[in-house]
Amino acid sequence: DHELKNTPDGLAFISNLEGCSSSAYQCSADRWTAGLGHTTGVKQGDKATTETIADWYIEDISAAEKLVDRQVTLAAGPQYDMAVSFVFNLGAGNFRSSTYLKKLKAGELTAACNEFPRWVYVNGKDCRLDSSHCAGIVKRR
Repeated sequence: DHELKNTPDGLAFISNLEGCSSSAYQCSADRWTAGLGHTTGVKQGDKATTETIADWYIEDISAAEKLVDRQVTLAAGPQYDMAVSFVFNLGAGNFRSSTYLKKLKAGELTAACNEFPRWVYVNGKDCRLDSSHCAGIVKRR
């Protein structure tokens, strides 16, 4: 039960690429993560129930939506879903300073989408290289 603007396809896109874990793990950016990409307050050894994971997901998506809504006006749909996915995965600071956002604000939607392939680095590692062990980042973009 939620009031999210993301479409069902957008929610499925994010959750499918995040994967789900009831146990805390370190993501490719070396942050403790649990559930569907939830990082706030997660520590080594933490466990989460299905209900907690669902609550976190709604909270995290809602926070990403609020940030997108403060920065740019997009109608609900694929472009909005992708902006929320960007914030969810890369964070508020990266979104605010991105060329992606600048192009969205200018109404250059195709040019904005062309920015996604530039975001393939994690902690200085090029995720296009097998040796970096973060190919999921490239897939997500």
